[in-house]
Amino acid sequence: MQALKKKGLLNSVQGVKGGYCLKENDPGRISLYSILSAIDGPVGLVYCLCEEERDRACNRHDNCNIQTMMVGIQQELINYLKKMFLSDVKKPKI
Repeated sequence: MQALKKKGLLNSVQGVKGGYCLKENDPGRISLYSILSAIDGPVGLVYCLCEEERDRACNRHDNCNIQTMMVGIQQELINYLKKMFLSDVKKPKI
């Protein structure tokens, strides 16, 4: 919760009736990308595609046969997550 607060997605209230609430009243304005990246850091399928994680990349980075394909897939995932909003996540009917 602290990570979400630090990224400006949540407000916190201290005290007996305290807790967390969305900073933005409209869940249709909070992307899943912003939530995931606040919690987990850079969104990526593999470390070598994340700028912040380059030091954990494999030693085949310069000769990788699937890197181009993975870049495309990762970009599609990021674009999808940026288009999906908290309001799109619905509680399943039981």
